[in-house]
This record gives sequence, C-alpha cells and structure tokens, in this order.
Amino acid sequence: MWFNHIANGNAYASIEVAARVTSTLRLASGVTSIDSMMSASEIVDQVRTRDLPTDRLVIGISANKPPSPLRTVKEGVDHLRDELPGVPVYVGALGPKMRALGVTEADGILLNWLTPEAARLAQMDRQRDAPDTRARVALYIRCALGDASRQSMLTEIARYESFPSYAANFRRLGFGGRDAAVMVDDGASLRARLEQYQDAVDEPVLRAITAVDSLEAYVSLLEALMN
Repeated sequence: MWFNHIANGNAYASIEVAARVTSTLRLASGVTSIDSMMSASEIVDQVRTRDLPTDRLVIGISANKPPSPLRTVKEGVDHLRDELPGVPVYVGALGPKMRALGVTEADGILLNWLTPEAARLAQMDRQRDAPDTRARVALYIRCALGDASRQSMLTEIARYESFPSYAANFRRLGFGGRDAAVMVDDGASLRARLEQYQDAVDEPVLRAITAVDSLEAYVSLLEALMN
C-alpha cells in the first residue's frame, strides 16, 4: 500500500496508522521530495520515532530543484541505506537520467502517468541501463470508475499537465494524461484495462480517483475490480 507524501499530509504518519492494524502488508511512501518536503535525515527520524516496521517498509524519494536533482537523490539514497539498512529505497522518476539512477543506485523506481506501451519501454530501459539489476519498476496507474469520477480524473489530469516537469515529460513521450489514465464505466472494462499493465511493470500501484473522498467510494472501485 503506497501513501502519498504531500504538503498537507505526512505519509509516515499514515504508514504508522496502517502498521498498527496489519502484519504482512508492505507499506510505502510514494514519494517524498527530499529537496522541498522532508530531508533524508528527517525521513530517518520519522521512521525511528514512529517505530515503523522496517521489515515491510519501502521509502520513495524524489527531487527536482537546482542545482542537481540527480546528486540530491543519489545522496539521499546513500544516506537512507546507511541509516536504515535493509529498507528498500525507490526513486520517483520522470526522465531517463533519473530512471537510470534509480535502477543502478537504488532498489527501484516509481513511475507515473504511463500507457502500457510506455511502461514496457521503461522496462526495456532498465535492462539497458542495468541488465543485472534487481531493482523493480513500480507504476502509479490512476483509475476512475463512472461519470462522476471521470470529472475528478480530468481535473487531476489538468493539474499535472500544468506542472512544467510533467508537461515536458508528456511532450517527450508523445502523449497526454488522458492516454495514461484509466477511465471506464464498469468493472469488466476496469479489469481489462489494468490487465494491459500486468506484464509491463513489476508492481502496478492503483491510484483511485473518485468523485468524493470517502471510504465508500474507494471500496466501490475495489469491489468493481475484484468482482
């Protein structure tokens, strides 16, 4: 289960809550910007003070500020590995250089807004950059079920396409957010669309986009997925 780390929410506080009521579920932060939200040292403090279960924890980090996001992430990966040995570190990556760093220096990469075809190309890039690596490729796949949730998805797409880094990445890839989003009307269509990703990445991560932020809305999407 992946927890977003955002300006008005703390992924590690959420992981702490989930850890209390689970025993085998892997718990991941996806991802913490270590040059604007929380430093690698502060992440270590969060893990220790909250006594998070390091045997099933994954830490995702990213950076995008000058002078060198690549160096910032590399130093963050090294620090986390030194302080929290055995805890996998994933790199949130858009461009090819950050993806290469993630598969050569970290334990995996967390990708975002990719079509199945683009996800397969990312897997091929991993084999090219690090053919012997055990680093994994995870992908956020945004899913919306029904007309009401579709509008929420379109709002989400517009928000991401307004970010310069994502806009540039979409231009580089040659498609937009609508191409990468899963917007369907029923469970059968949802399962069929997600099936296209099964051999494209190691870990598909479903990001539910719902009309309202409620437990019932999320459960409804999950039930459609499983039934």
